[in-house]
This record gives sequence, structure tokens and C-alpha cells, in this order.
Amino acid sequence: MPKAFATAGWVVSLVLITFLGFMSYVTTTFVIEAMAAANAHLRWKRREQQKLDDSDSPLDDSDDEVMVRDRFDRSETRPILSIQRGSSDDHFDIVERVEMGQMASMFFNKVGVNMFYICIIVYLYGDLAIYAAAVPVSLMEVACISLPKNLFL
Repeated sequence: MPKAFATAGWVVSLVLITFLGFMSYVTTTFVIEAMAAANAHLRWKRREQQKLDDSDSPLDDSDDEVMVRDRFDRSETRPILSIQRGSSDDHFDIVERVEMGQMASMFFNKVGVNMFYICIIVYLYGDLAIYAAAVPVSLMEVACISLPKNLFL
């Protein structure tokens, strides 16, 4: 980067690095929003599954047993600090880690998932190519002593 700054000049370099920083911020924000949407989707699916499981439960329990079991289940599954938050449960809270591949399979069809993985492969191959080209040159410049060209004349 120092050589790129020296070649391009301060103004162009600072504008470009500011633009790249802003684009990195926007990309990170989009990923966080997608993760929040994935958490909301998973939470909604779990609640729907719980409703289906509750409707399939047998009705032969007495009222006292249901009240005791229900009170026990709620006290064990509710977080300790939920009293402070009140009853406003935000569905978009990020409470579990959802990986990028899992989010792709949640929000895209089969073609979209394949395109996602192709993009990830191309991105990682590009990083590998950059490192393969830049690291040996940098190591050579640091480790090898260069002799002046006019020494042998």
C-alpha cells in the first residue's frame, strides 16, 4: 500500500481508501441484516413447529398438571434477564450464529445457492492468487540483498 500511495498520490489514495472503507461498512451492515433476518426466520419456524406440537399433544391431562407443567417449563426456558426487557420480544435479535451457507439455503433457491458458492470460491481463489503473487515478492525484497546495476560495468 505505501508504494500504491506514492504512485497514485495522496488525494486519489485517500479518496479510494475512504470509498473502500465505506463499501466495507455497507457490506458488513448487509451481512448483519441478513443474519438478523435469518434469526427471525428460524425463530418463526420454531414457534410454528411448537404450535403444531402443542396442538398434537394429548388432552387427557388434568388442569392442575397442565398448570404445574406449564409454569415449570416457562421458568426453565425464559432467560433470567428477560424481566428487564419486558414482553417486547424483538424477532430480529441475533441470538444464534447462522453461517453464510445456511443463510443462502434459507433465502435462495437451488440456483441461487449454487451461485453463492461459486462467488465464494472465486473470491477465495482470488485471495489465494493475490497472496501467491504478493508474498514471495515481498519476502524477496526483504530477505535478498539487491546489488546496484552499475556494479558490474
